[in-house]
Amino acid sequence: MPEIKRMTEPEVDALRNSGKGNDSITVRGKRCPRPIKRWSQCGLADRVLQVVAKEGYAAPYPIQAQALPAIMSGRDVIGIAKTGSGKTMAF
Repeated sequence: MPEIKRMTEPEVDALRNSGKGNDSITVRGKRCPRPIKRWSQCGLADRVLQVVAKEGYAAPYPIQAQALPAIMSGRDVIGIAKTGSGKTMAF
């Protein structure tokens, strides 16, 4: 997404650290994809986006914001987060 590509490194870092408490994102690896801000930025089909909206997911949780771009680009992902953080929805 052009909007994601235009983000500066400080903006990416701020987004990764915007979670509450321990919900900040730690990323390891080479050329890790930038996190998304909205569901429409992760490449999901319109029908899937409609279901996401219907289920009440207004915006991606931090684990989803970082994991989905990596998963959608075909990369392997290990996500570690507390219960209720949105891991299952990301994968």
